[in-house]
Amino acid sequence: MLFDKAKTLRAAEKYLELGKIPAAIKEYTQIVANEPDDFATVNTLGDLHSRVGNQPAAISCFRRLAEHYREQDFGLKAIAVQNPLSSLADDVIAAHRVIGMQDGPVLLAGHSWGTASWGLAVTRAATALREKLATVPSIPAGGISVKVDTAQEVQAMGHPERHAYAAQFAEVAVDVGTGEVRVRRLLGTFAIGRVVNPLTVSSQLIGGMTWGLSMALHEAGVMDPTFGTHVNADLAGYHIAAHADVPPIEVSWVDDEDLHNPTGIKGAGEIGIVGTAAAIANAVWHATGVRHRALPITPDRVLRPGSNAAK
Repeated sequence: MLFDKAKTLRAAEKYLELGKIPAAIKEYTQIVANEPDDFATVNTLGDLHSRVGNQPAAISCFRRLAEHYREQDFGLKAIAVQNPLSSLADDVIAAHRVIGMQDGPVLLAGHSWGTASWGLAVTRAATALREKLATVPSIPAGGISVKVDTAQEVQAMGHPERHAYAAQFAEVAVDVGTGEVRVRRLLGTFAIGRVVNPLTVSSQLIGGMTWGLSMALHEAGVMDPTFGTHVNADLAGYHIAAHADVPPIEVSWVDDEDLHNPTGIKGAGEIGIVGTAAAIANAVWHATGVRHRALPITPDRVLRPGSNAAK
């Protein structure tokens, strides 16, 4: 029987929606068995094995990913290794240029915490390399390399609070006839630690506030009351903000270096999202005198104030 990847993937995603993780693992395993170079699925499979406590299988998946990244020279990656998996460290370091480890779930580090996670190791490695270069008269043909281990330094930091903060402001206009809400302006000011790349951080924060606007006015997952599945699981039924919905967005940040991290970095992942919806809801209240405690704030809810209670 021919392998049907699309059908198998749909089945796996369906099992995930229903919370049947072992069944989803079975389907994803079938995909990886037939297409071993589908590393996105390998990553998903590793996450699922970790969630159900199958650490040997999770280790196998993440070791394959580490080797893949090394072969493809995708640049620096980091793997956060949970304490029970500490024996994996030597294998991972041998397979890939892993430069930082910390306590936590098994995953490929990245997203909002990437720079904050491996930034310390990169800083220490760069410092060690600079010091080593100062001691040699010339660079040999094979180059010069250094190795650093920040495990003890990270453990000595403990677990201090390292939160990022934001203040977001919105100006809206509400059509009293149709109930339509239009956002006219958005402003966000952030305390997100040391900013390494102002251009990308600015884009990240603007994107997050755009997402928060979409959350406030458009996005809603509709569940089937009988089967418990999403009935609008596509972009035809799940509405998101379009270009015309998004006003000029201004972002700025204040100096707020993390004193517990030698790099001063915290992270600017989803902090742009979390306050935007609340700011828009407050602006709608200011315009109409009605509090909305359920999202999205759609025209029907604006015209029927009694329908705005949280559910």
